[in-house]
Amino acid sequence: AEELQSAHGVRVVTVGGDLTTDAGRETTVASVFAAVDGELDGRVASFVHAAGFFHEGLLSTHLDGSMQDAFAMYDEYQSIYPKALVAFAEECIPRMADGEGRIVAVSNPGCNTMQIPRVNYDMPGQAKATMEWLGRMYAL
Repeated sequence: AEELQSAHGVRVVTVGGDLTTDAGRETTVASVFAAVDGELDGRVASFVHAAGFFHEGLLSTHLDGSMQDAFAMYDEYQSIYPKALVAFAEECIPRMADGEGRIVAVSNPGCNTMQIPRVNYDMPGQAKATMEWLGRMYAL
């Protein structure tokens, strides 16, 4: 944050949190926007969703009939990527100047139609692909 502030003359605030559960995501989003409203005058110029996550069971669970016991992990990836993007975007948009705001979602080349699906990237890949689709919808 300090490097960005000094290099670009902007105000930067960082907030940590857990996006893997509904409760954690809600708390984190509320904390972020409490900081935005309290320290940044309630204004958002841009938002970058760059969350990264690696679940310890990812490499041993695939969309091959082994998902019955893995829906908690599936839900964590859904929470971190598409659900968090929507939660943040919905709070950002009213705080952005009309036509001036930017929302960026960092994805991965393995999530789109440009590459073949890869085993071991099943759950994050489909969650990030949904996030990419949401980004296109918000851009309309």
